[in-house]
Order: sequence, then C-alpha cells, then structure tokens
Amino acid sequence: LAWSSDESLLAWIDCVASAVRITDVRSGTVVRTIAPVTRDVATMPTGDLIVTRDSTEHGEGARSLGVVYGFDGTEKAHYLGYTWGISADGRYLLGIGSCCAGPPSSRLIDLRAPNEPGVLLPGMASWTAARSRPSSPTNSPRI
Repeated sequence: LAWSSDESLLAWIDCVASAVRITDVRSGTVVRTIAPVTRDVATMPTGDLIVTRDSTEHGEGARSLGVVYGFDGTEKAHYLGYTWGISADGRYLLGIGSCCAGPPSSRLIDLRAPNEPGVLLPGMASWTAARSRPSSPTNSPRI
C-alpha cells in the first residue's frame, strides 16, 4: 500500500490484473490504473510512489525495474536494482545490491540530481537508525 501525502489517495496492487490501482479514499472510486505487471508499491517521502516490476533482464542476477510515479500517474524516473530504500529525509534512493548475483554492489542516488550516476557502494548496503554517540570525557554532550 502507498498513501498520497495528503492521505486522500491510496495506491494498492490488484493481484488479478498485476497492476497498481489508485483509489480516492472518500469515494472508494479507482481514479487511475498504472504500472501493469507490478510486484510491489511503496510511498516515498517525496509524496511519490515507487513501483517494482520486472525489467527486460532475464536469468540469474536479473535486476528489477523501479519506476517512480506521481499519484497523478506521471512517470518521473526509472531505476534498475534488486530493491530500494529511501532516506528518511527523502533525498536519497538506495538501490540495494545483491551478493548472490555477480559482483555485490549498491548504488546511492541523490534524488535532487536523478540524472547523475550516483555513488557505487561495494557490497550490500542498508539504512540504519540514527544514534547519538556515547558520552565520554572527551565527547560529552553540550547543554
């Protein structure tokens, strides 16, 4: 499921049609259908949604296609990868790599510069929760 930023629309996967349906929550009416042959849909902090579907790659190590859409159905970007994660502030898209299919790699993409190739990270990567550094005499918190 993916909610629009104003929570008036809900994107969901119609398993029979393998498509994303966007429904107006108040009326219960499907207002648009996008991305046939869909496997996953998620909300991005930017207010858009990312839809995962098969790419044109086949065989072991084949990557998926992540397509970013606005809730108005406009395609905004395409990414090849295995799965995606979004930074909490919505600035970065992390294309999480695979250690099982060829050389392990992940790619960090700045969504403010989507035409740039991004930063290639060796191995698999993921977001972690922010934590404060532990207090010590040389690193004591300031009040």
